[in-house]
Amino acid sequence: MKHVLFLAFVAVIIAASALVLQKSFLEEPDAVAPQEEEITGHTLKSINLVQGRDGMTIWRLKAPSGTMQQADGLISLEAPDILYYMQPDNKEIHITAKKGEIIQQDQNIVRLWDNVTALHEDSRLNAERMLYSTENRIMVFDQGATITGETLHAEAARMEWDTKTDTIYGLEGVRMVYTPQARP
Repeated sequence: MKHVLFLAFVAVIIAASALVLQKSFLEEPDAVAPQEEEITGHTLKSINLVQGRDGMTIWRLKAPSGTMQQADGLISLEAPDILYYMQPDNKEIHITAKKGEIIQQDQNIVRLWDNVTALHEDSRLNAERMLYSTENRIMVFDQGATITGETLHAEAARMEWDTKTDTIYGLEGVRMVYTPQARP
């Protein structure tokens, strides 16, 4: 009789274990809390990025700090400082802003905002936001921009700067003052 009770006890334990195992395999597992790294991204210090094409440097970016969200392909930047080299003669555009980000997907998109300034030769462009596509190499100032220089003052509700041709287009609400001679 003891032997039968022992076998019945073992059978109950095996059945209970089978139910527990079956339940754990059939039910969805509890959601695992993401690690802090996935929430906040990787903290970056002294960021230096360079992009080139056909052996030529197109732009260099520096920023004192930022974060990288690897899953999204997003790098957020604090105080980005960019030197853009226009081909074929490497004329420089020096661009700064308080905030920025690089979106690394099919093509790189650089987005800058909060006091964007672009210096080129004797002109200064000021805007609140800039979007730049490395694919078509056009800077878009979709919240308006102002350009000042020795002989020119221009404003537009939207500006586009084609860096392949060094041509700036003022779109929507363009106002311009051109003085053929430099002011004394």
